[in-house]
Amino acid sequence: MKKLYTTILTAILMVNVAYANEDHKHAEGYSVVESNAEQMYSGDVNVHVTGLVCDFCARALEKVFSKQESVKNIEVDLDNGLVRVHFKEGGSMAHDKLISLIVDSGYNVEGIEKDAS
Repeated sequence: MKKLYTTILTAILMVNVAYANEDHKHAEGYSVVESNAEQMYSGDVNVHVTGLVCDFCARALEKVFSKQESVKNIEVDLDNGLVRVHFKEGGSMAHDKLISLIVDSGYNVEGIEKDAS
């Protein structure tokens, strides 16, 4: 009986993992923000992100972006789901890289726009 229970539990877990992986593929943001490998961002950029719910989310993204040489800092607005990326003088980042940093952190990208201010 224990072996049957273990087999059933393993099957359920495998289905859940497969389902989660499919959700993550859809959540990569590419269905909403199409891949544009040639696009480069510099200056200040606003990234509209879903899935940001707490201060821990903001700190996690700050840590990820602080490791990028071209990034001066970021500001995370949890209420509006906005991540403002400030690039260093002369620094830039490819569209796909910007998206992957956020998606690989567990969030979804809805849109990216150059900061007009």
